[in-house]
Amino acid sequence: MSELNDSHQSAGENVAPSEPPLASIEREEIETIRTEFFSDAVLAIALTLLVLDLDLGEFREAELSGLLTRELETYSAFFVSFIYIAVTWHNHHAAFNRLKSVSSPLLVANFGILLGATLLPFPTGIVATAFRVASPQDEQIAVLLYGLLAVIMSVSWTCFFHIISKDPALWANSRDREMWIRVRNFAGCIAIGYLVAAISGFLVSPWVSIALFGGLLIVQSTQAHRMSPSNKRNARQAATSPAT
Repeated sequence: MSELNDSHQSAGENVAPSEPPLASIEREEIETIRTEFFSDAVLAIALTLLVLDLDLGEFREAELSGLLTRELETYSAFFVSFIYIAVTWHNHHAAFNRLKSVSSPLLVANFGILLGATLLPFPTGIVATAFRVASPQDEQIAVLLYGLLAVIMSVSWTCFFHIISKDPALWANSRDREMWIRVRNFAGCIAIGYLVAAISGFLVSPWVSIALFGGLLIVQSTQAHRMSPSNKRNARQAATSPAT
């Protein structure tokens, strides 16, 4: 009997302790959550930095109304950029709700999105100053700079979705291939739209560029819904597509 027990003990010692089956999954979820939390913090800081341009400085008695009127360009630029970063956060949040893990290429693309967001206060201040000075040449250069930054962010989004669409290991739902391809193509179209808007503002009129920026921002705000499980197309796809 003791020999039998010794043999069982010896066999147990030779077997390496196996990792709990859920450990690797938990690590993936933790890395995904860490990435989203880090991105949320960066976007929150970018939103805060926009406020730094909202400064009237010193003013004399009865001059406040005039100063506020002259700063309308600054307020408008702040509002547009605030909405832009808010839309970025909403789309980013919607994307991570459909992911179960992240990869190194995806992190690089994610940093591209965050880079654009953190740089946004810079062209925002330039646009506000250019329109306050009312120099047509300065306005053209300012909207071109703002538009090029929007293009960089949109290209980063396109790369972000392309990486996801090519790696099923990142998906929370194995039937999401078509959805990721659709949002990737949508992001690519948005990037082209921002490029056209930037060039139009430089060659035609800054106001044409501003109008296009506004329209593209509204369209881009629908990206989150395109990734939502409640989207009818996504629900129908999930019901009919085979698991990958």
